[in-house]
Amino acid sequence: MILPDIINLTQSNNIKVILVRVKLKTVTEGKPQSEKLITYIKDLKRYLDDSNITLLDYNNDHEELTTDLFRNLDYFIIPRGQTFFTKRLANDTKHLLK
Repeated sequence: MILPDIINLTQSNNIKVILVRVKLKTVTEGKPQSEKLITYIKDLKRYLDDSNITLLDYNNDHEELTTDLFRNLDYFIIPRGQTFFTKRLANDTKHLLK
């Protein structure tokens, strides 16, 4: 039960938690997610909403983050993609961090 413990600890210390789900290269290649993963993410979002935790889910968003911005590995974005994603993340979180 790591996530509930983290949420309890941060909330008891008045710390704002923002979780980020990044876009995967496999998504840009059109590979479908498993039903188990889809169900898990739906359950996670519901749990986080109930716990008043923000989840920024970029996995299915932002057509600008295309396959050519990834290295051969799923999670590693080349510098041009890093710049795009960092700016997008900064913009999306600035209102959350006030």
